[in-house]
Formats: sequence, C-alpha cells, structure tokens
Amino acid sequence: MRTINAFKFVLRFAWKNNKWYVITIAFAKIIEAVGILAEIYIPKLIIDGLIEKRDYTEILILIGIFCTILFMVGQIAVWTGCRIWIMQFKLQKKLISLVMQKTARIDYEYLENPEILDMKKKAEQSYLGNASEEFFGVIKYFFSIATKVATIVGIIALLFSLGFIPVFILTIIVIFNCWLKAKNIKRNFKLEEESIPYERRWQYFRDLPLNLKAIKEIKCFNLSLWVVGKFENITDITTNYYGRSFTNTAKTDAICQISVMVKNLFSYGYVSFLVCMARISIGSYTMYLSAINKYSSVLQEILENILKFSHVGLYIEYLDKYLKLPERILRNGERRIALNEQGFDIEFKNVSFRYANNEHYALKNINLKIHNQEHISIVGENGAGKTTLIKLLCRLYLPTEGVITLNGIDIQEYALEEYISIIAPVFQDFHLFSMSVKENIALDREFDEQRANQSFQLAALGYMPEKYQDFYNREVTKLFAEDGLNLSGGEQQKFSIARSLYCKDRYIVILDEPTAALDPRSEAEIYQTIDKLVGGKMSIFISHRLSSCRFCDRVVVLSKGELVEVGTHEELMDKKGMYYELFELQAKNYRD
Repeated sequence: MRTINAFKFVLRFAWKNNKWYVITIAFAKIIEAVGILAEIYIPKLIIDGLIEKRDYTEILILIGIFCTILFMVGQIAVWTGCRIWIMQFKLQKKLISLVMQKTARIDYEYLENPEILDMKKKAEQSYLGNASEEFFGVIKYFFSIATKVATIVGIIALLFSLGFIPVFILTIIVIFNCWLKAKNIKRNFKLEEESIPYERRWQYFRDLPLNLKAIKEIKCFNLSLWVVGKFENITDITTNYYGRSFTNTAKTDAICQISVMVKNLFSYGYVSFLVCMARISIGSYTMYLSAINKYSSVLQEILENILKFSHVGLYIEYLDKYLKLPERILRNGERRIALNEQGFDIEFKNVSFRYANNEHYALKNINLKIHNQEHISIVGENGAGKTTLIKLLCRLYLPTEGVITLNGIDIQEYALEEYISIIAPVFQDFHLFSMSVKENIALDREFDEQRANQSFQLAALGYMPEKYQDFYNREVTKLFAEDGLNLSGGEQQKFSIARSLYCKDRYIVILDEPTAALDPRSEAEIYQTIDKLVGGKMSIFISHRLSSCRFCDRVVVLSKGELVEVGTHEELMDKKGMYYELFELQAKNYRD
C-alpha cells in the first residue's frame, strides 16, 4: 500500500507541474525495450547469415539496420536523458518550494517539536541530494517495470525453447539476489531512521563555527577543543551508523556476486554443451547467451525497481505526512479588520496556555484589557510567561483555554494575513536578513527612502545613511558581501526597531526587550522619544529594566504564568507588592 501511495503522490505531483516529464520517461523506456530486443535477435541473423554464406548485400543490410537501431536508441536515450534531468531539476526546486511554503504555514509550535523536525528531516531526505534521483525515479521505475515486463515475456518465450529447467534455475538465482538486497535495504533504512536525530545534532555542531553569535562564545570561553570534541563524538556515532550500513551492503554484494558467477557458469556451460551436441547454431549460441544475460539483468531490474519503489515509499510517506500537517491558516476565519476612529482594543479573557507535552501551564487564567493608543509594560521574573503572552497575541500559538479579542471579536475569526498586518513586533531574538538595507527595512513592501530615513532617525540611527556610501543598497551582513555592514549588537537592535517603525500602517507595536543591547544613554533616548516612536499606536513593552515602566501608562506584572498586579508605576510602588520589590532590587543594585 505504501508503494502504491508513493507512486500516486509522485505521479500526481509530476503530472500537475510538468506532464511532459512523465510522457518523456514513458517514451524513453519503450525505446529502451526496443533496443534490448534488437540486441538479442539481430546479431543471430547476422552470424547465421555469415556461416551460411548468404548474399553479402543482405548481411550488410542487416548490419545497417542493427547499427541504425542502436544509434537511434542511443541518441534518443541521450536526448530524453537530458530533457528528463532538466525537468527533474525544475520539479525538485518546485518541491523544495512546496516544503518551504508548508513550513511557513504550519503552526509555530510544530517547529519547536523535535518529532516534527525529525519528520521534516526525513521528508527532505526523500528529494534532496542523491535521494532526488530515487524520489523522481519512482515514475521511471514504474514505466521501467511495465516495459521490461513486456520485454521479458518475449525473452522467456525464446528461452523456453531451451527447456523449463534452465529458465527456472536462472529465475531462482535472480530472485535470491533480490531477496538479499531487499533484506539489506530494510536493515539500512532502519539504521537511517535511528541516525536522523544524530544527523541533526551533527549538522548543528558542524555549523557552530559559522554562527557569528556562537563563535564569540567559543573564542571568549576558549571552547574550540570542547566544541570540536563534541563534533567528533557525534561524528563517531553517525559514522558508526554509516559503517554498519556499508558493511551490510558489502556483505550482500559479495554473496550476490557469487550467485552471479554460478549463473554465468551454468549459462555458458549449458549453451556451449548444446552447440557441441549440434543442437543449436553458432548464431543461436550468441542469441541464447545474450537472451540469458538480458533475462537475468531485466528480471533483476524489475525486482530491484520494485524494491526501490518500496524503499522510496518509506521516505515519501514522511513527506506526505509533513505536507498534510494541519495548517493554522485553515483554522482562521474570513472576517476583515475594520478601521475606525476608536482604533483597536485588545482583551485577554480567561486565557490559559501550555506547551505540547507539558503538563504545566505557561499562562493561567489571564484577564487583561489593553486600550487603543495605550502604552503598557509587561514585567516579571524569568519564566513568568511574558514572551508566551506576546506569542499568543501574534497568533504564533493558539490559547489552550479562553479567547483573545480584537474590538470584542475573537482574533481567530480574522483572516491571519489581515490580522498580522496591523502588528509590528520587535522580538528579543530578532533576525536581520542577509539582504540589502532597503530589503531589510521595507521587507516585501515598496521601498520609500524618505520614510526609511525617518525610521532610522527615530531609532537613533540617523547617522548611518551619512556614514556609508550607497547605504540602502549595502548588504546588512558580510555573509555574501565584503562591504556589508558590520553592526554592533545595539545597532542591530535599533535597526529592528527602525524596521517596525517603517510599517506605518501597523497599529499595534510590540517591543520584546527593545533596549537589551543598548547603552544607558541610547536606552534613555529611546524611552524619552517613546511617543514619537510609536505615535498614536498601541504599544506593548516587555523589559527587565523596570525604569522603562515610568514611560508607560500601565504596568502588568506576571509571576509563574499568572497576572498578579496591574496599575501605573506610581500605583504599584505605593502598593508595595511584587513590582515594588523588583523595582527596589534593581534600584539598589544601581545605587550600590
């Protein structure tokens, strides 16, 4: 069933995206079968003609026909092979794009699940690198099996003139070889499955020296030998899996070679005996030997293609499962967001959330209303649930219990693209793309240099367009360009703020630790111009630096996933609760 489903999956995909790929493969396999039959039969006619001393012109015609057929088969094979490779390359890129789109659409929580990541890795193995030949080879295998079955019927009809016993022996030898290879494929696939988590970890350690953030830690803590040791350890584990796989294959191939030798001894011995007994001609001798060899190779190809079918089907099954993962976009409504003079109000109603496979709630029964144009600060100890709350608001996760509303309507009822278009987030772990400055600022929008200048000015990066020649066309990183910008951590953070400010039509600004990498002077500049930064928009700050709370209308205090305090800075200081304790601890550290 898995094999059939794999074939259906690949055939549907190929036919939908390029039906000529399928047609060309079918044509190529038919021509290949014609060439096989010609190689068996025509040499017999030529040799018998020479022995019988027939008219030389007749023999030359046969030779001409034979050479022409071989030439045409070879040329068609070259032409179709080239066309198939080009079309296959395009289909592979299309499939990669399909997986990328899927990854972008599925729930964010899936991408934090190791089981899903392993599934994605197995899915990618089905169509990347050398495996892509087997993935798209499913179609080739099918047509190869179909044409070769027709071919082998003709060969068997010929070989039965030698008797049933020779055909039976040859068939048993070939089936035995394929049985051994089937067992080997099954063993090796199990090893591949077991090695997937180690492969992902191996790639992680391999790429660590290329990670600019990681390399700083490695150098400053003198961790080079430690990291290399980790890499070598995981390399030994993955190498062991590969070694066992190669050993299995080598043993299987050795036994198969012995059976092939037995087949050759039997074939040549038996047919030679028939010639010596004058039961067949020399021409028939070459024909039967050719037929025996072709029968063995064609039958083996048929059985091996069936095995490959099954083998590839295992990987395609993972790909199919990954592409069928539920997409959050399918759980969204179609409601459009109406802009009005009142703006937007956000409300959390009895919202609780826990991560998959975790019995503890990250948020518990949160009730909070954020008014239009209000500036609030969310504070709390590490693990209090601050970032989780923001992820729920951005619809990276869905609440386990309760609802989040926008102007009284459940945010899940809004079309996702419409909803996220009004939010401008700046995450603590923000990412600057290895692209030009203008692409990083405008993203997928049309670039406006004047608006970009204003955004950089507000984010205290106004000097940058003056500092760098052709600033907006420069690469943000040095990954692909030597003259790329070399931004400090604070500059990168300001850059991410400028990017959110550029999107003027986004009405809810979320700043997760927006000043974590800034010096005190830069931090003060940011908060003193907070009204200019966010304009008349709703803003939500997450910060461990409680001095920032002075600039906000209200402060929300979280502790162990629960909302424990809400009020202005002054109100909470007078209350002398948790916020007061946290603030005083920080203030004491600054005074001491």
